[in-house]
Amino acid sequence: MPPYLDKRRWFSGKNETLRDVKLVDIVQLPGTRRELYLCKVSANGRDGTTFWQLPLAIVWEDEPLLALPSQLALARVRRGRRVGFLTDAFALAEFARGALAALGSGMHIQLPAGQIRFEPLPQSAELLNLPDDADINWITAEQSNSSLTVGETVMLKLFRRIHAGPHPEVEMGRYLTENGFTNSPPLAGEIVHLDADGQRSSLAIAQGFVRNQGDAWAWIVDDLVRALDILSTPASAGAAEAEHMADYETLAAIIGGRLAEMHGVLARATENPDFAPVRATQKDVADWHAHARALLTTALDIVSQHKWEQPEDNARALMLQSRRAELFEKLEDLARSGEGTLMCRIHGDFHLGQVLVVPGDAFIIDFEGEPGRPLAERRLKTSPLRDVAGLLRSFDYAAATVAKRKAAGSAPVADDLRDTLLKHFRSAVSKAFITAYSNVRDAQGDTFNERLVDLFMIEKSAYEIRYEAANRPNWLPIPLEGLAMLATRLLGLEDALD
Repeated sequence: MPPYLDKRRWFSGKNETLRDVKLVDIVQLPGTRRELYLCKVSANGRDGTTFWQLPLAIVWEDEPLLALPSQLALARVRRGRRVGFLTDAFALAEFARGALAALGSGMHIQLPAGQIRFEPLPQSAELLNLPDDADINWITAEQSNSSLTVGETVMLKLFRRIHAGPHPEVEMGRYLTENGFTNSPPLAGEIVHLDADGQRSSLAIAQGFVRNQGDAWAWIVDDLVRALDILSTPASAGAAEAEHMADYETLAAIIGGRLAEMHGVLARATENPDFAPVRATQKDVADWHAHARALLTTALDIVSQHKWEQPEDNARALMLQSRRAELFEKLEDLARSGEGTLMCRIHGDFHLGQVLVVPGDAFIIDFEGEPGRPLAERRLKTSPLRDVAGLLRSFDYAAATVAKRKAAGSAPVADDLRDTLLKHFRSAVSKAFITAYSNVRDAQGDTFNERLVDLFMIEKSAYEIRYEAANRPNWLPIPLEGLAMLATRLLGLEDALD
């Protein structure tokens, strides 16, 4: 069963055992011909109680059969002689139209204790005024949220997990929209639950739709596969490879420039305390160092205990173990360079999948932060260079993914040609991205700190080793190579892996 059809994935984390699931709140969405209900569900597990959103509706058997609502069916129902099934209302066009209509009108629904409010942004009235026959398309690749587009004008994103407090996706979207950053989808409005004490919990948002050519991850991986196909025909390989590489560098530079512009907006002085930038203190730097050291300790323990199949991976693992003390010493040195540097709100989970490719440009999306972290942590101010490190590691993963898919093209390619292309790709896109990013930030008055990027790259690689060991052990060589390359450069060990 695909993960977006598996309700158990919504109500629990990995390796989580559910004790019970209860429907704790239900309210009808007014103004729709079909009965549609906004529902809050509690899930009790080993780690406590979490709350989730599952809108419900009934589809009757005498209606035209729709594929997605039937796939998401939860139970059979009967009303008199009429038979049907209870399903996720998000799969029905009426839900999207009803929710956006309520948002456009600024509707409030009173509850026994609290209310549900539909809060449009003042400038979004035209965006939310949609024709009744606008096409609706469901985006089914997500797991933690559910999204759809209406008429290629608006995207409605439903948050499945309900968190108390401000949601970073809403905060960031609102702040960037109100402060003129035009390379992220504009926020049109928010659907929010307020409890009896006025505590907010975001239920959904509406954003402007961005017509695009896919995300940067898919764009780069697919194009790299095509480039490998071209390498199998040596007569035209040279010129074609150069053309592909120029395209990668151009996209990387655009992403670097747009990320820097976004960070510039987030670094502006403001009276909003949630977004006012600060400077890193000794304590901040000590916390960065402690966090990175803990992750690196765990990662090196995993590396030492893992049975590596390939000789080159084993050599990397042995090198890292032999230089363990030097690497920890270098980590502390890198962290010290962060005192006094800028801290602001950041994307927090930045990778190629969070970038939409449009002709000649790029848009940054999905500002939730790392889904596994508590909401309060995702809203903390930190170094914007964490976003830089995240994208650099994503370039590395894209190249490694293509290497693992080397037989996916129409013709086989020799390993040395493939490795040369991917090595050139890593170097070219990283340089183009960093150059564009640092040029924009320098012009904004913030000096690029390469040493801090290295700190966060080590931290990210160590996190990836821990993640892959727990979830995809066959992918462990990717972050292992990344960490080994960092150590080789930072410790001056260019000959260590020869």
